[in-house]
Amino acid sequence: GGFIEFKGGSRTVQSARVVVGGQTQPAGRSDILRLEAIPSRLQVGSTVSITLRGDERFVSAAYAGDPGDISNVKIPIWASFVRRVLAVDHERSTVTLGGALPIELSSNWGPYLNILEPTLQEAGLQNLQITFPRTNYRGHHTEVGYNGIVVSGANNWVRDVAIHNADSGIFCYGHANTLQNILLTSSRQSSSYNGVVGHHGITLGGRNNVVNGFDFKATFFHDLTVSNFVNGNVFANGRGVDLAIDHHKRGPFNNLFTSIDAGRGSRLFYSGGGQRLGKYAGTANVYWSIWAKNQLFPPSVDTFGAKGSWFVGIKSEVRSRSNSGWQAWERTDFADPMYPADLYKAQRKERGVTSQM
Repeated sequence: GGFIEFKGGSRTVQSARVVVGGQTQPAGRSDILRLEAIPSRLQVGSTVSITLRGDERFVSAAYAGDPGDISNVKIPIWASFVRRVLAVDHERSTVTLGGALPIELSSNWGPYLNILEPTLQEAGLQNLQITFPRTNYRGHHTEVGYNGIVVSGANNWVRDVAIHNADSGIFCYGHANTLQNILLTSSRQSSSYNGVVGHHGITLGGRNNVVNGFDFKATFFHDLTVSNFVNGNVFANGRGVDLAIDHHKRGPFNNLFTSIDAGRGSRLFYSGGGQRLGKYAGTANVYWSIWAKNQLFPPSVDTFGAKGSWFVGIKSEVRSRSNSGWQAWERTDFADPMYPADLYKAQRKERGVTSQM
């Protein structure tokens, strides 16, 4: 829980089974789905989730076929992707989504399209400081619960908020929520933990959530966290003392980290998670324009994550493409400006989005 909580979620108002395969179903990753029947309330602009009951093959797909030891992952996996509807074809019983699905669906997973209706939306929190008592940090998994904010629901926002002396800063669930200009500070003592004064800084536990602008003047065991097959999330335009981008196992995939100052840069890919829950990171994560005071090095493809992730514009002396396990490792010394420096901003511009979030 948190000191302040957004209490809400999304309910399903209508559903339809997704038909996998057939002539109207393009092969592979697709933004066009064929349904058994078009729900009467489905229309252009509807927010939908594609949910599935995944087995070991889904776990493998989230890791591009390279999951590591997943013997402790509980099956089935309830996973989902959230999209807007761009077109509905009643004659062909197809729906066009605002973005292709990152994983090819299987009929074995019983995929459904669900029309979503948030029970909490357009709620906001702005221009606030939360200060917890100054106490010595008790340690990993022994915190007292000085947690700042929990966000859920959809299309909600937290903006221009500072949190001081937190065990954990913000947990964000649901979908399409935005955190902007978040400051985390601490005056705690932590002599036993090498300067670490908290557990989680910001955790994105949902789909299509965005953190745009963050400043960590305190060090957490896990500064930025994704886990549990979450996808479509963004961390952009932030900095930390010695930032740790934590992939907490169980295949977080298809997430973006862009325009980030990692501080010292000694633990950029330091991650947690339990035993035998797969590698730390799933596939198709993108790390774009990340720098630090010291040189950065590619994480191990054997232990950190699945093949198919992209590391582009990383401040490093490690020669580009030298780590053949990754889709790309493109280093830069930042002598010339990265373009685009902020991939999230560039993507929004390409889609014609003009709002400040």
